Amino acid sequence: MGKKCMKHARKISLLIALCVIWISGISVQAADAEVAGVLVYEENIYVFIRGISDVLSDSSVQIGNKACSSDDLSVARVSALTPPMRTLILIDNSKSIPSDKRQNISEITKGVISGALEGEEIRIGIFSDTLTWLCEYTDDTDALTDIIEGLSYKNQDTYLSDILYDVITDLNAEQDSTYTRIIIFADGADDKAIGYTNDEVKSLISESPYPVYTVGVPGNGNDSELEAMFSFSRASSAYSYILDGSLSNEEIAEGLLEDQNIICLRIVPDESLKDGSVKNMLLTLSTSEGTVELTAGVTMPFALADAEAEQETEITGEE
Repeated sequence: MGKKCMKHARKISLLIALCVIWISGISVQAADAEVAGVLVYEENIYVFIRGISDVLSDSSVQIGNKACSSDDLSVARVSALTPPMRTLILIDNSKSIPSDKRQNISEITKGVISGALEGEEIRIGIFSDTLTWLCEYTDDTDALTDIIEGLSYKNQDTYLSDILYDVITDLNAEQDSTYTRIIIFADGADDKAIGYTNDEVKSLISESPYPVYTVGVPGNGNDSELEAMFSFSRASSAYSYILDGSLSNEEIAEGLLEDQNIICLRIVPDESLKDGSVKNMLLTLSTSEGTVELTAGVTMPFALADAEAEQETEITGEE
């Protein structure tokens, strides 16, 4: 199937799931509500929310000072979408990772793979001063497990900041509406002499819709490097874990699988809001346990008609 056909099929599946589940509501484990990511795709706004038990039809959204019509809101759990989500697993395969921790990484990643949603697309990469992808996105769990079991570790320097900056930049260029998260296994983040600083990486992360989960390997006085890496997770409202024995491999894997309960809220913004500016959103979500209020920022799309008119003016030279 061609890329255009695949995108069209994904869009139809997404719309069907969103429209059907909005009416009935969805039930998940209650937890602290927060926005996991916001993205704009084909003039629609997608808000991914973790930690809410359900969403009822009397929920409301305000963008700037304009309320959205209930007809312009629809919701689904990511597990109902096609594909449900994409997971990028990035592994530091340098020999600075101790042998016993390599086994931890193997068990956790295999737990994420075996517990993946049906149709979840996973891509695995290893990094040093460059990133090597070991596969394209796939839901073939056997092939993914074979990749993990075949990992080798090398004597090399690693520069996570540059790698992560480039990965997120590439994701932003893809223009995909699928919920996408990044899971990193490493012993920390270093600023490269010439490259992106950790602050620059955090700034990009905070402006992008991709949660960055980090699993840190302690040792050899790398506390500051681990703290820098964990700050990437905080910048994306995601979680970090440390392989110090405080949690079992199974518990960390289970934590990384909790995104399966994330809810996607699709908003069709009013044409008057499509001006390309950054606006604040107020989500007032009615749930079985009560009302939850969340806020998030979003860069509004441009109205297609305005964009086409502007392009026509540039071509003809008319004003």
